[in-house]
Amino acid sequence: MNSKSTRRKNLSAESKILFLNIGGCQYATCEATLLNFPNTLLGSLISNQTLRDRHFCEELGEYFFDRNGTYFSYILDWYQTGGLHFPQGSCAAKIREELAFWKIEESQLSGCCQKILTNYDKNVDAIAEMERAFCYDDDDEENNNCHQCQPLKMKIWKLVDDPKSSKYAKVYT
Repeated sequence: MNSKSTRRKNLSAESKILFLNIGGCQYATCEATLLNFPNTLLGSLISNQTLRDRHFCEELGEYFFDRNGTYFSYILDWYQTGGLHFPQGSCAAKIREELAFWKIEESQLSGCCQKILTNYDKNVDAIAEMERAFCYDDDDEENNNCHQCQPLKMKIWKLVDDPKSSKYAKVYT
């Protein structure tokens, strides 16, 4: 065992500090901090020896998780402060992926960040509706002649030209 690992093990045993390596980014936090949310992955790490054994790297003296270290800083901040925030412009799908991995309920997101997911869901719904509106099947080209597409062309024109024509037009603009 190297000296860094030995120092960490001694410090950890004395003060209940956990050293975490998340995708190469290193973090340190107290066990008590993680126990603020015991039903999450890291909260479970405290009481679940199998989980501890699975993620503990003896050589480094830390727990390793192969995840995005940048997003984890926001997760750790939540354990410490109780407010779960991600930066403006964060990818909603990535936020959901990280929350699912760490076993954090979406309801824990702060109101401002809930809007990121809500807007994403609206956009996904709008795209799905637009795809349904196209109703074009490559294998059925004969049945998709011009007169059938006229209503669709009108919808698309309004969508692009008039942002007030529908909620989907607002999403598009």
